[in-house]
Amino acid sequence: MRTATFIFVILTIISGCASNSVTSIQATLTPVTIKTDATESVKVSRVIDGDTFEVLFGSGEMDRVRLLGIDTPETFSSNKADEYNGITDIECLDSWGEKATIFAQDILEDKEVKLIADDLSDRRGYYDRLLSYIEIDGKDFGVLLLEGGYARVYTEGKSTRKNQYILLEDQAKSKKLGLWACGT
Repeated sequence: MRTATFIFVILTIISGCASNSVTSIQATLTPVTIKTDATESVKVSRVIDGDTFEVLFGSGEMDRVRLLGIDTPETFSSNKADEYNGITDIECLDSWGEKATIFAQDILEDKEVKLIADDLSDRRGYYDRLLSYIEIDGKDFGVLLLEGGYARVYTEGKSTRKNQYILLEDQAKSKKLGLWACGT
């Protein structure tokens, strides 16, 4: 009888712990919707890489944001030369992925920023990340990345800022800034 009671108590404790851990994981990231052309103030709680961030909304909800219209070199997977106008020096691209991440951390991490939706774009991307422009102190963070040569324009998607971004990318290329100095 004591053994059965002991087993029952242990199973009750284990099941209680298991349900609590699942709840805490689910509460970590909550999908949030930003209305068309709306602006939402958030705090960047974590920089994942140069174009992906975790943000905390005023409501206490957290979500993952993918910077709209911008693509920095990958830090968690392979970079491809065909995405960067034939740059074949993949090690150089990899290093610029790291530099873009550090740049984003320096500018955004633990800072209040504005998320801006775009009515031409989907609200969420392929990996269910919120798609948004980010402004800090009135500056478009995508512009800062492009001007410094940390990123390319993500032309595969729709955005109202695409043409402006392409001009900035072309200027960085012509000056061989940042990743555009990598060899072909």
